[in-house]
Amino acid sequence: MLGTLSEDPFLAPMLESYRRAGQRLAGRRVLDYGCGYGWGAWLLAGPCRQVTGYDPDRGRVEAGRALFSAPDLRLLSRRPRPGSGRFDAVCCFQVLQCLPDPAAALRALAAELLPGMELHLSTRTGCPQAVAALDGLEQSLPVRRLYRAEYPMPHGQRLVEAGFLCRAGPEG
Repeated sequence: MLGTLSEDPFLAPMLESYRRAGQRLAGRRVLDYGCGYGWGAWLLAGPCRQVTGYDPDRGRVEAGRALFSAPDLRLLSRRPRPGSGRFDAVCCFQVLQCLPDPAAALRALAAELLPGMELHLSTRTGCPQAVAALDGLEQSLPVRRLYRAEYPMPHGQRLVEAGFLCRAGPEG
């Protein structure tokens, strides 16, 4: 399965995002926001203490449950609250470019985070609105950037990946 993912020009960079996140978030409770079929959440379940994958597409989540299982992995089509206290970090890889208003969606997600939580994101340079939302997060919310990197993708695009530390809770 991972061999197939690593050969796909769209999925291979996302696979690497999950591998890097697994190293950064080992032993933590993670929400994979926009998990699709759940293969990335499944990858995180190895190094992480507990992983919840969320995607609004119920069919994808059900298919993912049949394909990917691990003792501390849950795949949901019902949206969990990121700031419920059940998560230490949120990953949201290559989702922003699929949304009609990436900045509003990112502000809404990040505003739910509790102090000390981390938010790890990636998007493609082919969607300037998503890159601008990612790069402008520090100006719109009380977060501190932990890292930002770019990785090559096909067709001259690049994958922009960044991590943030939340400095204040949902009330500000």
